[in-house]
Amino acid sequence: PVPVYPAVYAETGRGDLCEVRFRIDGQGEAYDFQPRCTYAAFAEASVAALMKVRFDPALARQLSTDEPCAIYAFEYAIEES
Repeated sequence: PVPVYPAVYAETGRGDLCEVRFRIDGQGEAYDFQPRCTYAAFAEASVAALMKVRFDPALARQLSTDEPCAIYAFEYAIEES
Protein backbone atom coordinates (compact mmCIF):
# COMPACT_ATOMS: atom_id res chain seq x y z
CA PRO A 1 0.00 0.00 0.00
CA VAL A 2 1.09 3.53 -0.73
CA PRO A 3 -0.07 6.13 1.80
CA VAL A 4 -0.63 9.79 1.09
CA TYR A 5 2.09 11.85 2.78
CA PRO A 6 0.38 14.33 5.14
CA ALA A 7 0.78 17.73 3.44
CA VAL A 8 1.50 19.67 6.62
CA TYR A 9 4.50 17.44 7.33
CA ALA A 10 5.64 17.21 3.72
CA GLU A 11 6.01 21.00 3.70
CA THR A 12 8.17 20.95 6.81
CA GLY A 13 10.13 17.81 5.90
CA ARG A 14 8.95 15.93 8.98
CA GLY A 15 8.91 12.15 8.78
CA ASP A 16 7.75 9.26 10.91
CA LEU A 17 8.02 5.52 11.24
CA CYS A 18 4.69 3.79 11.73
CA GLU A 19 3.77 0.23 12.55
CA VAL A 20 0.15 -0.81 12.16
CA ARG A 21 -1.21 -4.01 13.68
CA PHE A 22 -4.50 -5.27 12.29
CA ARG A 23 -6.69 -8.26 11.55
CA ILE A 24 -7.76 -9.68 8.18
CA ASP A 25 -11.31 -10.93 7.69
CA GLY A 26 -12.53 -13.83 5.55
CA GLN A 27 -12.84 -11.58 2.49
CA GLY A 28 -9.26 -10.37 2.77
CA GLU A 29 -10.15 -6.94 4.17
CA ALA A 30 -8.08 -5.41 6.95
CA TYR A 31 -9.82 -4.19 10.12
CA ASP A 32 -9.24 -3.43 13.81
CA PHE A 33 -6.27 -1.16 13.13
CA GLN A 34 -3.83 -0.31 15.91
CA PRO A 35 -1.34 2.22 14.52
CA ARG A 36 1.80 3.18 16.41
CA CYS A 37 3.16 6.44 15.05
CA THR A 38 4.57 9.57 16.61
CA TYR A 39 2.15 11.87 14.80
CA ALA A 40 -1.58 11.31 14.36
CA ALA A 41 -1.57 12.48 10.73
CA PHE A 42 0.82 9.68 9.79
CA ALA A 43 -1.31 7.14 11.68
CA GLU A 44 -4.38 8.28 9.75
CA ALA A 45 -2.53 8.07 6.41
CA SER A 46 -1.24 4.58 7.23
CA VAL A 47 -4.67 3.25 8.18
CA ALA A 48 -6.27 4.84 5.10
CA ALA A 49 -3.72 3.11 2.86
CA LEU A 50 -4.33 -0.28 4.48
CA MET A 51 -8.10 0.11 4.17
CA LYS A 52 -7.70 0.10 0.36
CA VAL A 53 -5.76 -3.18 0.28
CA ARG A 54 -7.28 -6.63 -0.17
CA PHE A 55 -5.23 -9.50 1.21
CA ASP A 56 -5.46 -13.16 0.27
CA PRO A 57 -8.43 -14.53 2.26
CA ALA A 58 -6.40 -17.69 2.91
CA LEU A 59 -4.10 -15.53 5.02
CA ALA A 60 -6.95 -14.81 7.43
CA ARG A 61 -7.37 -18.52 8.09
CA GLN A 62 -3.71 -18.75 9.12
CA LEU A 63 -3.84 -15.85 11.59
CA SER A 64 -5.10 -15.84 15.17
CA THR A 65 -8.55 -14.42 15.74
CA ASP A 66 -7.75 -13.54 19.35
CA GLU A 67 -5.49 -10.58 18.62
CA PRO A 68 -4.26 -8.49 15.72
CA CYS A 69 -1.33 -10.37 14.29
CA ALA A 70 -0.80 -8.87 10.87
CA ILE A 71 1.70 -6.01 10.92
CA TYR A 72 2.64 -3.50 8.25
CA ALA A 73 5.32 -0.84 8.64
CA PHE A 74 5.39 2.53 6.88
CA GLU A 75 8.37 4.85 6.76
CA TYR A 76 7.69 8.47 5.92
CA ALA A 77 10.70 10.50 4.82
CA ILE A 78 11.34 13.35 2.44
CA GLU A 79 14.26 12.59 0.15
CA GLU A 80 16.63 15.50 -0.23
CA SER A 81 17.98 16.06 -3.71
